[in-house]
Amino acid sequence: MELSLDRDMLKAKFYLIMEPHPDAIYSASFAELSTVEGMKKFLQFYAPLLTAPDTEPAGTFFCSWLGRIALAEQYYLSFYNRSIALDLENLTMDMYESNGYCQFAFRIQQWSEEQGTGASAEREIFRQTHLKQLYQQTLRPLIEAISTVTGAHARVFWRQFPSQFNYFIQAWQEEASSTTIVEQIKEDHHYVTTQMEAETFGLSRNPLHIPTRYTTSIQGDQSIPLKSACCLYHRMDDGDYCFSCPKLSETDRDERRLAYQSKEGN
Repeated sequence: MELSLDRDMLKAKFYLIMEPHPDAIYSASFAELSTVEGMKKFLQFYAPLLTAPDTEPAGTFFCSWLGRIALAEQYYLSFYNRSIALDLENLTMDMYESNGYCQFAFRIQQWSEEQGTGASAEREIFRQTHLKQLYQQTLRPLIEAISTVTGAHARVFWRQFPSQFNYFIQAWQEEASSTTIVEQIKEDHHYVTTQMEAETFGLSRNPLHIPTRYTTSIQGDQSIPLKSACCLYHRMDDGDYCFSCPKLSETDRDERRLAYQSKEGN
């Protein structure tokens, strides 16, 4: 079978790369980051670059990037019925600076993939096996390490994922070439956010199962989804609550909307 290795797509969509990033200022294997000491060392390096007062905002920001690992696996499952090797031992994180901001690339040490079957029941087993493996064996150790280092509950970090999922699921449906793929996209997303067992995350409930709430955009011309969790940007120097932050009251949003529209009207 010919491998579906599209390096440009992997880098653009999911920040996955196959070679060390040439401008990396910090690199660590996922195996190292899954340890408390390894994660503590990384977050203590990252937090000052964000002008954050402690490591918790660094943890939430890093988890928003980690969401692309989950999306990469789901993309291959939904579009190709394939699982790619995103094991803890096969991934390395490269952090680099671009235009004054810290960014991340996730390096796959060795590319490999497994093809699922077309049968519906067998596909469900294939999906469940590989997604559970990714969340439980690759992502959970990192998030639990972040939770231990920061002292914040693990759900704070898991909940950085759903907002991204909602955006990409919609985009993928528009990209899909058939109704079959559209249905697979919907079903796979439903499985992850609703049906995956809480034990997979080491919690009492699935932290990705969050109803989407909406508000009126700051321009006042459309309805937009709120973020699934606060990213803690307001705790950084010169930071503030995002307009779509779930912690921001509707009164505060109304005031921001009015100020923005008055400014634009001038």
